[in-house]
Amino acid sequence: MKSVWLIVVLSLSAFAFASEPATDALSKNELSQESVKAAAIVDGHLAAYNEHDLEGMLKYFHPDIEAYSFSGDLQLQGLASFREAFADTFSAKPKEVVVERIIEGNHVIDQVDTTFHVNDRIVTERDTVIYTIEEGLIRKLTFL
Repeated sequence: MKSVWLIVVLSLSAFAFASEPATDALSKNELSQESVKAAAIVDGHLAAYNEHDLEGMLKYFHPDIEAYSFSGDLQLQGLASFREAFADTFSAKPKEVVVERIIEGNHVIDQVDTTFHVNDRIVTERDTVIYTIEEGLIRKLTFL
């Protein structure tokens, strides 16, 4: 599965970029207005996440937010479940850096490196998340 993802990422690399907000890497003329707004919403969410600002981060989520695994299994649903999950996550002092980003309409696909502090060790993992934006908020997250 990882090789399939790698092929997809490489084939779309002309649209991907590293560690930059979408509006910095591409001119606003190259992105639709919808894409610019979607990227700004995700960037706001990531900034609050990296500050461990739980309420600030949650303000970017739709009240009916849902998180899914790539297989389609519902992992989290609603703001209360996200509040509880991220309160636990923030105890590990995570820091997330965007490695690559693809923006298409109301979808932002980020490959990220997330660093956590676990038992006096620093652990980094690479993940991919697809953000779906609706009504100016993050409505759905899909984790690959």
